This record gives sequence, structure tokens and C-alpha cells, in this order.
Amino acid sequence: MHQQADSLNAVEVVTFDYPYISQRKPHPKAEKLIEFHSDIVKIIAAKYLHHPLILAGKSMGSRVSCMVATENGIWASAVVCLGYPLKVC
Repeated sequence: MHQQADSLNAVEVVTFDYPYISQRKPHPKAEKLIEFHSDIVKIIAAKYLHHPLILAGKSMGSRVSCMVATENGIWASAVVCLGYPLKVC
């Protein structure tokens, strides 16, 4: 029982930038970032099978995290949105 409690308290934080960030280009539409984001999430979720998956992002990362959290095969416990673009222009 103690071992299970320890594993539930472990935290692993994985950060990444979308490729357009390093290229200093304008961001593409959110739909074009879903596959990149989803691939990373699936790799991390497979590595930490018994840990809750919490997706977080700022601005475009928030928007894409919400989209990825609804995909088949992604079991997010929560999504944290910082600076989520709630208004569609």
C-alpha cells in the first residue's frame, strides 16, 4: 500500500515548444499543431502509465491541450489553461 501511495505523489513535468517558436514564424492554426502535441502526450502517458495526466498550456498551448484532451486514447485527468484564447476572432 505504501508503494502505491508513493507512486501517486510522484510528479514529472515535461515541457516543449512547438516547432514554429524556434523559427520565429507566426503560429499556424491550432488544428495544425494537434498531431505534434498529441504525439508528445502519448509518449509521456505511455512512460508514466499509472500517473495522472494533466495537460497545461499558455495561449495556443492551452487551446491545443484542450483539443488533444478530447482525442481517443488520451486520458487526461485535467487541463490547465493559462491565457486561453476564449474569443474567436
